[in-house]
Order: sequence, then C-alpha cells, then structure tokens
Amino acid sequence: MKSDIFVVERRDFEVNDIKCLWLELRIKGRSIILVPFTDPPPILAQFLDCIHPSVSLAVDSGIRNIVVTGDFNMDVNKAI
Repeated sequence: MKSDIFVVERRDFEVNDIKCLWLELRIKGRSIILVPFTDPPPILAQFLDCIHPSVSLAVDSGIRNIVVTGDFNMDVNKAI
C-alpha cells in the first residue's frame, strides 16, 4: 500500500447484525468512508431499515465523502 494512503476500520459505525466493514481512507489529507454491505436479507425493506442507523452514524461523523457498496440484488423500480 502506498505511504500516502492510510486506512482505519470504523467499528463505531457498526450497528445491528448487518454484515459490513466500515473503513475510513485518508488519501492526501482527505477522508473517504467506504462500506461494502454483504448478504442482505430476502426482504429489501427490512435490510434498508437495518442499515439506515449505521449510515446515519457515518453521515453524522462530518466526513462528507461516503461510498456505500454491496450486492443489493434489488430492482430500483420496485424497491421503494
């Protein structure tokens, strides 16, 4: 890994029993939050309800760059 990239695991954003790994990447003085969510339950609405508190904690951290990734397997036309 390059010396100008620093990565910290952010367990303070973890809530519920959601499988995820919150990371804060510091690159050239800028912070980016990255979280890949995995293994969502079969009912998407429940999954979205479960990740909301976790994402809210990240938003409240004051870090403006937040990237949420994962294999959501959802039809965005039917999801909400």
